Amino acid sequence: MNGGVTVTGPQVMMRKYKLFSVSGSLCLVLPLERAGPRGQGLGMEPVARKIFKGVLLLEMAGVAGACFVFYRMDASQDFRHTMNRRFPSILEVYYKSNEWAGVHGIREKDQLKWLSNKN
Repeated sequence: MNGGVTVTGPQVMMRKYKLFSVSGSLCLVLPLERAGPRGQGLGMEPVARKIFKGVLLLEMAGVAGACFVFYRMDASQDFRHTMNRRFPSILEVYYKSNEWAGVHGIREKDQLKWLSNKN
């Protein structure tokens, strides 16, 4: 839809909203104007904004940590051995993701080296 829709309600002053079609039947409603009833901005509450920033930073730190661990496992067979002892499920995800990407043989090479080091 190209035009705006006027929405009214107990907490909403007469404002124009834009409707966007998402996956056919769902609609996303965004305000066309950012001014409140007396002209002040309609920002998020300070506490909500801080919580949002905290969650966003945690997400970014998690992605960066996952990338770092993947890079370390990809570069070092000794690190993979450490991960095998401490967190075998994470190492399994590493092997599976490489197999899905078409990189085969890492698991077998690791197992051969670890078995030869035991003897």
